[in-house]
Amino acid sequence: MVIALQLVRRQPDCIKDVQSLLETKSRDLQRKMNVSDYCYLVRAMSARFPRVFVVIDALDECSEIENFALVLEELVSRSPSATTLRLIASSRNDLNVERLLDPVISTNFSLHGALGGDIRTYLEAEVQTRSCFQKLTLKDSALTSHIVRTVTKRAGGLFLQAKLQLEYISTMTSIRAVKVALNDLPNGLHETYDQVLQQIIAKNPVQLALVKSIFQWLMESVDALPLDRLAHAVSIHEHDSTFDLENVATDPEDLIAMCGCLVVVDHKSSKSKAEALVSLAHFTVAEYLRSDRLASSPLRFFYIDPLTSNLKLALTCIKYLSFPEFSQQVQTLNFHQELRRQHQYHQHYREPLALRYRLLDYAVHNWAIHLAQSWVSLEVFQLQVSPFLQWFLVPDAHQARYLNWQTALLHTCQEHGATGFKEDSNPRN
Repeated sequence: MVIALQLVRRQPDCIKDVQSLLETKSRDLQRKMNVSDYCYLVRAMSARFPRVFVVIDALDECSEIENFALVLEELVSRSPSATTLRLIASSRNDLNVERLLDPVISTNFSLHGALGGDIRTYLEAEVQTRSCFQKLTLKDSALTSHIVRTVTKRAGGLFLQAKLQLEYISTMTSIRAVKVALNDLPNGLHETYDQVLQQIIAKNPVQLALVKSIFQWLMESVDALPLDRLAHAVSIHEHDSTFDLENVATDPEDLIAMCGCLVVVDHKSSKSKAEALVSLAHFTVAEYLRSDRLASSPLRFFYIDPLTSNLKLALTCIKYLSFPEFSQQVQTLNFHQELRRQHQYHQHYREPLALRYRLLDYAVHNWAIHLAQSWVSLEVFQLQVSPFLQWFLVPDAHQARYLNWQTALLHTCQEHGATGFKEDSNPRN
């Protein structure tokens, strides 16, 4: 409904089209608004403007491109006026996307050759900025020009690749090393990512399992992860029997630094550093880490299998909920306040319990989702999962822990605006 909302804001009379559609829909109360209804609404609203431009970026990233292409075709081909609705879409060079959009797109052109100048301008400014902040020390202006020319040529029209290659060059500590790096720059994003992983191995040889765990959480997490929650998630080890706060990174941004330029923190997403959202630097990083190419390469340790990763996340959440900290029954939906009231402050860390257990809400809501998405076999379930899930499988024998899970689930549902839940001292009823 985003497009319709924008049109209403630009032209208040568009609300009449909404009212007309509502009157039509009200004749059959069982009917819900479908895609065709939405397309009709946008077309009707568009007729009130001389022209409406719909801009869609990165179509190749759409997970349901076939269905989306049909919607675009319906939206454009039935426009009330040939001059009213205009569609502008961008995509990587993808034959499947081109074929699907052929009925919709009347003009197709490539920006591949035109981006060289823009990339060159970006690199010139970025090199100057890095030199000012001493992230890249260059005493020779000719070398600066050589860097810009070489990276522009190797970038293949991709800003992301230019950025990654400049990041790589910036790690060099001598002029000679910079020149050698320029001669060895990889071709294509996947080769560039290979190079980044090799750097990660060289810098963090004993932390590779932790780096892979970060990748797994960022790729398979149900929700976007704040920095502190990610730090808590990757701190839990296979054989942990209790939550150890000493195992959580003292500065969570150190975890991000270990991942090189493949992971980023969006500090604008929150006023608090701890709650800033973490993500992979680009969707192509996820493509690369899931690729058959990586799975059969010398760097296959970093290959992310969705089934295995979901099982890992499920086990982490289940084990977390099995820790003895959650064995005492809580009688209120205000779960965090009750934990704080029962325990007050941890004996070693003068910190409220609600702040200590940063993974609790996520684990409560999503352990079952990850378990389902792992498609775990019965044998593996009985061997690896069942021993830690007895509080759910046999709730009568683990009543307090089971009730705590239900209480926390209901509390967070209410906290986030879900309806249909009533506070009850016994959630099982």
